[in-house]
Amino acid sequence: MIDYQTNTIILATEQHRQGAIKRIENAPLGIQVKLSMPEKVRTKDQNARYWGKGILATIASQGWWNGRQHSAPSWHEFFKFHFLPDVAEPKITKADYVKFSESIETGELILTGSTTDLLTLGMCNYCDEVEAWAVQELGIQFPYFSR
Repeated sequence: MIDYQTNTIILATEQHRQGAIKRIENAPLGIQVKLSMPEKVRTKDQNARYWGKGILATIASQGWWNGRQHSAPSWHEFFKFHFLPDVAEPKITKADYVKFSESIETGELILTGSTTDLLTLGMCNYCDEVEAWAVQELGIQFPYFSR
């Protein structure tokens, strides 16, 4: 018997489509069928804008915090804590997104959220928030902004 509550079919081929039609034809009355576009995760261009020679590299080369400069990975952890969404949001994060998880050993909250859990709109918002903060708080001058 098929567990219809957790069944997802991606129509990648005509064979998948025909299989989905058969399942719907054989499904009991009262079953709810939802069709949706797949979640669009952050793009390679967005990732390059954030990591590459973009946002994090610019902040790491210009920014000072607590009297010293920090690496791009250190800034990344700082920004995840401050700017990742607190909870899963439609069109912003993957459905199973969780920002903090509880440590089994200590009970403390651990930052487990990742920018890889952001959808395209979520990554756009995240980068905009990081850039705005860096300009306002650190005086960062991004090469692609004109003043």
